Amino acid sequence: MADLRRFDVFADFLCQRFDARRIWDVAGGQGRLNAALTARGREVTTFDLRWKRLPGLRYEERLLTPDEP
Repeated sequence: MADLRRFDVFADFLCQRFDARRIWDVAGGQGRLNAALTARGREVTTFDLRWKRLPGLRYEERLLTPDEP
C-alpha cells in the first residue's frame, strides 16, 4: 500500500518552491493532491476522466485543452 503522506509532502514541496496561486492538476485521479494544495490556500482544478473523486474539490471530468484560460 502506498504512503498517503506523499500528497502532503509533495504539496509542501510545491508551495515552498513556487508562488503559484492557481494550479492545474492534470490526470490527478481522485484529487488527493488537489485536497492537499487546497488546504494550503491554493486554487486547484483537477482534470481527469475518472468519475470517482473526493467530494468538495474543483474537478473537471474532461481532458485539459490548450484553450484553458
